[in-house]
Amino acid sequence: MFGWFRRKRAEPEPRTLDLGPIQEFHAAPSGDGEQRLIAALRRLLVEHENVERAYLARVRYGEGQPLDMALCLVGTESDALYTALRKLFHAMFEQGQHLDIVFVSPDEEARLRSLSPAIYERS
Repeated sequence: MFGWFRRKRAEPEPRTLDLGPIQEFHAAPSGDGEQRLIAALRRLLVEHENVERAYLARVRYGEGQPLDMALCLVGTESDALYTALRKLFHAMFEQGQHLDIVFVSPDEEARLRSLSPAIYERS
């Protein structure tokens, strides 16, 4: 009885979407949730040598599209990184919230740097 009460919340399966290039970058909010996320991301990213820099930003993929929160990375993609990021985010935030994970081009990174400094930079 009440077995459903003890069930662990299932993590949603990640989705890979090709939304095209990012049209707009906006600075991320700087509330308590974002600050906790940034601190946790810094601890996680130090373990992944394939990430050189990371930015937290709001992005718009196309005209008329909503702004989405995105972790914008410079480096090389890896399944281990995606898995670790997904677990971290879902452990910290309610189900139904999402964070886009985007590897950015040099031109996109230049646009990001004009908004705010990197939240993580490999030393």
